[in-house]
Amino acid sequence: MRHGLAARLPRAALARAEPRRRPGDDPRLLRGREHRGGGGPLPRGACESRRHAARHLPALPQIGLLRAPVAEQPFDRVARDYEAIHERSLPPGVHSEEFVRQKAETLAPLFAPAAGAVFDYLDFGCGNGRLFAALARRPGPRALLAAGRLRLCGYDPSAESIAAAREIVGPLPVALASRLEDLPPGAAFDLVVSCNVFHHIAPAARPAAAATLCGLLKPGGRVLLWEHNPLNPFTRLVVAACPFDRGVSLLSLPSACRLFSPRGFRPAACAYVNVVPPGWLRLPGAARLERGLARFPVGAQYWVLFARDA
Repeated sequence: MRHGLAARLPRAALARAEPRRRPGDDPRLLRGREHRGGGGPLPRGACESRRHAARHLPALPQIGLLRAPVAEQPFDRVARDYEAIHERSLPPGVHSEEFVRQKAETLAPLFAPAAGAVFDYLDFGCGNGRLFAALARRPGPRALLAAGRLRLCGYDPSAESIAAAREIVGPLPVALASRLEDLPPGAAFDLVVSCNVFHHIAPAARPAAAATLCGLLKPGGRVLLWEHNPLNPFTRLVVAACPFDRGVSLLSLPSACRLFSPRGFRPAACAYVNVVPPGWLRLPGAARLERGLARFPVGAQYWVLFARDA
């Protein structure tokens, strides 16, 4: 979304309250992530394939995410076939890779270090690592990699997802870890990105997660969150129907801002996206529609870039 980076929400939109927590939400613990590298909310009925593939799974348990290692993460069970399940669940003409490409297009302009400096990047909840591969195809990150000025790191609590990520990133120089403490010693980042992770973190634990992300930044570093928009009723319908999303509590953009404001971070830019599937944005009319509605809580998802107050 090259056009979305400058979009900001009107004050009224930022003032909206977060939707009420649903029955079954557990505020005490954290749960594994659903994103696995891409894909926005799916159309009604699009989760039938997922339900078929995962019908013998119980509701995925909420478990520790930030620092405590665990024997098994929920997405260990589906790490190897997650993409196939997701692809089958999409409607005709819409592909999982479109959502990954959309994220890479939005993020790539942020890879702008000072002259001669190295840019450090962390994908918090990287899933199978497809976003790394998509970023490496964008001109800015690709040039930094060629010059040896880009360090890529990925964290995901699912060891099986990390194993899949090692295969997908191939020769790309990416440091991958299933525990934060296993990231390179002393690592600090210019940009930390977390895509479709926070709705799997229980509400009571989200402030600690936000504090963790802020604590991983260099001076002047930024955090970008990408999440489902709970103000879109279609999004809520789809999430409620998906077995991978049982028990989650969606996070509104205003509530995301409230997580980071106590740490001195404010939204530098934000946009609601996916009014239409990303692949449709090649059509002039669809792109105009998406741009025109970026300030309003209409899209199925949103992103918000946080920077520390000057």
